Amino acid sequence: LSNHTASCGSSARSPEVAFSYTFQADGPERVCASTEGSSFDTVLHARSACDDPLTELACNDDGGEGNTSELTLAGEPGEQVFLFVDGYGAANSGDYVFTLRGGGCDDPRRVGPAG
Repeated sequence: LSNHTASCGSSARSPEVAFSYTFQADGPERVCASTEGSSFDTVLHARSACDDPLTELACNDDGGEGNTSELTLAGEPGEQVFLFVDGYGAANSGDYVFTLRGGGCDDPRRVGPAG
């Protein structure tokens, strides 16, 4: 049973998995979290405190390709965030892909050779 509900994705009451990330850069840093490639309707949400829903920083449902989700987070060196890969509503779960990369989700991605 999930107790990590979210403000989007029909409360994202499906079973979830949580990751923590500590910002490392010398100054402000942006990262992109994504569930692209997952096999079910995902929701991504982030908190500054793992067990406190009132500390939600961001929530995204279907902002990625298809029913996958992505969100951009910004933080200062040493700041820790908790990222949840969740499912839409109460009954979505399955195989997931979670990636975290530097830069915002809106930053250009290199998808092939320059030319």
